[in-house]
Amino acid sequence: MAQRCWTEQDLREELNRYQAELEEAGKEDRTVHTYVDRASRFIRWLAGEYDPRR
Repeated sequence: MAQRCWTEQDLREELNRYQAELEEAGKEDRTVHTYVDRASRFIRWLAGEYDPRR
């Protein structure tokens, strides 16, 4: 199985694309926010910008 490598920027760009698709699909604002916020927090954690203990 081929392995993919993603940069932080790649992940952020794909998250933006995911958000746009959710909005185009007619998801409610709070649903879009929940999906995107959780994923964004995870990307921030990977990048060392978020500490869940704070």
